[in-house]
Amino acid sequence: MTRTELLAVVDDRPMTNFQVTVVALCCLINMLDGFDILAIAFTGARIAAEMQFDARVQGFIYAAGPLGMALGAFVISPLADIIGRRR
Repeated sequence: MTRTELLAVVDDRPMTNFQVTVVALCCLINMLDGFDILAIAFTGARIAAEMQFDARVQGFIYAAGPLGMALGAFVISPLADIIGRRR
C-alpha cells in the first residue's frame, strides 16, 4: 500500500471510540503536565513569605520544576530507548 492509498483510507474512515479516547487522554495529560509550573507560579511568593525565604532561595523554588523535568527527560529518555525499542 502506498502512502497516498494509506492517507485515503485514513481520511475516508471516521475516528473510532478508541481513537477519540486516546486523543482525549493525550489532551488531559498535556494539560496536567504544565500544572506544576503553574501552581508554583501562583504559590511561590506566598511560600517564600510564609517560610521567610530570601530571594536566592525563592529562585531555587521556581527552578526546581523545570530542572526536575529536564533531569527526568535526560534520565528517562535513554532508559525508554533501551527498554521500549524493538531491535
